Amino acid sequence: MSRLFYLFFLSLVVWAPASVSAQTTNPASKTSWGVYQIHWGVERFESGLISQIKKLGATPDYVLFFRDMDPDRGFPTKTVKVCKKHGITPVISQEIWKWSERRSVNKNWLGRINTGETDEFWKQWARAAKAFDSELIFRFGFEMNGDWFAWGQQPKEFIKAWKRVHKIMRDEGAAKVKFMFSPNVEWDINNRESAIELYYPGDEFVDLLALDGYNFGDKHSKWHSWSSYKAVFEKSIKKMSKVNKPLILAEIGCADGSAKSEWVKVFLESVRKDERVSGFIYFNHFDPNKGEPNWLLDSDPKTLKVFQGFLKKNR
Repeated sequence: MSRLFYLFFLSLVVWAPASVSAQTTNPASKTSWGVYQIHWGVERFESGLISQIKKLGATPDYVLFFRDMDPDRGFPTKTVKVCKKHGITPVISQEIWKWSERRSVNKNWLGRINTGETDEFWKQWARAAKAFDSELIFRFGFEMNGDWFAWGQQPKEFIKAWKRVHKIMRDEGAAKVKFMFSPNVEWDINNRESAIELYYPGDEFVDLLALDGYNFGDKHSKWHSWSSYKAVFEKSIKKMSKVNKPLILAEIGCADGSAKSEWVKVFLESVRKDERVSGFIYFNHFDPNKGEPNWLLDSDPKTLKVFQGFLKKNR
């Protein structure tokens, strides 16, 4: 029996269908939502967040930002206090490497966690999170089923690392840190190690479920084309909803195009009606230097108006 098949077999035991409601229309309920805010220092983070709130016309439930494993940064105490001041739950997206080393091909970061080399980093992180004493969401090693990060597509090592970090957090008393399991949507049926269930560490180690997925449009690369919300997410939502835990779309975005406003409208209506999904975080950002599409909601007036209209109805 191959390692991959064995892992898949085990995942089927964990990934047994739960009692989950089917998709239904429920327009009266409020959908939780959030935005991404780039972290270039605490002051700029807060000013950027305030700017988004003013532009969108409402305060989000979540704000997502990224961190690495540089000990000089550690737990972002000042940033999470900014979030708390504005009544927003922070979603810390933890990258499993140092940003200064991310350009190197380094597949050993999970191994360094599993041998205990990084235990002190996590202990200090956990103690600071305990001192913060407010709920936060910890998105450890997101998109682990992808092949674009150093921690990607190593299911056995990933699960082992997740459990080790989870134990440290709980042993140190960081009970208000909510662990979010956040894979990328499955995108290639021929890439077997993209299967979400291979990476799931088990119900007792997970508080929230999440999915990352984007409509990259027709111009990003030859591997991408304009894709509907359903085409991007439905297969993975169906699979994730077999686990009876809250599901959030932790990263979602749509590239520019003549149909962007309609795409966003359909996505918002679909999420609002879908009892399998409890909320979303829109990746409201554009960095032309990274070669990524323009995800901004205000890249055209129609799309911004659609989103503002949703927020008014969602109060």
